[in-house]
Amino acid sequence: MEFQWDNDVELFDIFRKVLYTPVVGDILDELGYYHQFLSQEIYPIRLTDKIVGRAMPVLMKDVYGPQQKPFGKLTEALDQLMIGEVYLASGGAMNCAYWGEVLTATEKKEVL
Repeated sequence: MEFQWDNDVELFDIFRKVLYTPVVGDILDELGYYHQFLSQEIYPIRLTDKIVGRAMPVLMKDVYGPQQKPFGKLTEALDQLMIGEVYLASGGAMNCAYWGEVLTATEKKEVL
């Protein structure tokens, strides 16, 4: 089976339609990238949803007290997010995904 695409949007559309988790896992294992999946406790609200795109990794950091920029560089990171990129944030003391009102409002504005 051969696929043709001209841009990331078309490529990611092929990924969504053709690939599934075990195949992606096997490919990553073959490339030497092991343990590349989220734990089973993390899953979409709608099980039919898939997230496909280039990662935009963001490192979070704990801060305390009043800040000159209350959201730090969050808004700058969101402004740099391109179509087809997936925002991934980790770090800091909280063992969770960093997603709240600001990201939800931005996502709704950009996607809907």
